[in-house]
Amino acid sequence: MSASQELLDSIRGLAADVLGVSASALTAASGPDNVEAWDSVAHLNLVMAAEEQFGVSLDPSEIEGVHSLGELAGVIAKHRQ
Repeated sequence: MSASQELLDSIRGLAADVLGVSASALTAASGPDNVEAWDSVAHLNLVMAAEEQFGVSLDPSEIEGVHSLGELAGVIAKHRQ
């Protein structure tokens, strides 16, 4: 498994906990438009949980620009380089 796939799997698990849904129901394309529980508060909770878990700090523009789990994984990967 690639490092990027491992990161996405970790984010899927984290998102499942934060959003209260099954990790198996989440994909890289999952976001506020197709996950009912993903509202603005859940978005901030997900970002804060990801920052804590991965030891990164996202800029406000990055937080606003995340529209899917795949995009969140990409932003976190950029910070971890």
